[in-house]
Amino acid sequence: MTARGIKTNWASPAGAGGNAYADYTAASINTAGTDLVVTGWMRIKGTIAGSLRGQVPFHIYDEIGTGAMFFDGGSASSPFNEGMKVFSAGETTYGSFAPATNEDWFYVIKWQSSTGTWTAYAAKDGAASVGSASSSAVGRATTTITSLRLAGVTFTFDWGSNVEVTNVKVWTGAAAYTTFDATALFAEMNSEMPVITSGLYAHWKLASASDLVDYSGNSRTLTATGTVTDGSMDPVDIQTATGSGCRWYGILKA
Repeated sequence: MTARGIKTNWASPAGAGGNAYADYTAASINTAGTDLVVTGWMRIKGTIAGSLRGQVPFHIYDEIGTGAMFFDGGSASSPFNEGMKVFSAGETTYGSFAPATNEDWFYVIKWQSSTGTWTAYAAKDGAASVGSASSSAVGRATTTITSLRLAGVTFTFDWGSNVEVTNVKVWTGAAAYTTFDATALFAEMNSEMPVITSGLYAHWKLASASDLVDYSGNSRTLTATGTVTDGSMDPVDIQTATGSGCRWYGILKA
């Protein structure tokens, strides 16, 4: 099948912050009255030279430095210790997922504005479900999401990322959190195109490093920063089926 995705591989010096990612910096999503759902695929390519923290599929960032992301909690080697890191909860990590190098995994982060809850799911390509939810009520419902960043972060910490990312979808809406239950998320996991189109905010297929356009029709094109190259991902769950001919042989009897 055709390889796809964007790739970043960087390790920042202590205090320097991230230096390779693709992001949409004009998000302006008011989390006080709007739910948010982000899904996407990531393949960890290996450890990070000089740093054991990172491995980020997407980072949801607001104007006061809170929000949520997935990150490697410090594993020295594969399999890694991925979890959802919530910055508005004292940089607490929720959930524990164990992707190995060169495995394609499906990740979900969703926000419920009415309860101030971040929830995460993660599942390996080909899994029978999106896995169990890991949640935390953190009470951040008065800020605005300003950036949706893929495959990297810009914090002034010693973090890095050696990953590939593909097919990221984003939805917003008053009831998006409950709409995207485990069943709905599993359907999205198994489809390149959005299954639910109501409230679709952006859809970045990320077929390659040059494919940063928004396929939702909302014109939210990503901007690449640093060295972003083509990926080698090929999640079975979103492979496009191709037709194949077959011939039947038999004996006709009167």
